[in-house]
Amino acid sequence: MSVDTARRNIRTVAELERDFENRRTRSETIADGIAAFVGSVPFVVVHLLAVAAWVLVNTGWFGWIRPFDPYPFVLLTLAVL
Repeated sequence: MSVDTARRNIRTVAELERDFENRRTRSETIADGIAAFVGSVPFVVVHLLAVAAWVLVNTGWFGWIRPFDPYPFVLLTLAVL
């Protein structure tokens, strides 16, 4: 494959990508944004910290906070589903 052919193919793919992006609906754009956020490392870290805090609070690690969802953490299970 020559360099010219490769450049032409790259331009063609770039045009196809631009056309695809321009034809997307608002809901598709919003869905992609949500998926990108939910699939990010910060999102996972925040959820890990939230679940850890939930478990610690509800196992009595913090005496000044009354457990609201004792083991087996039925509310946490409901929230995760």
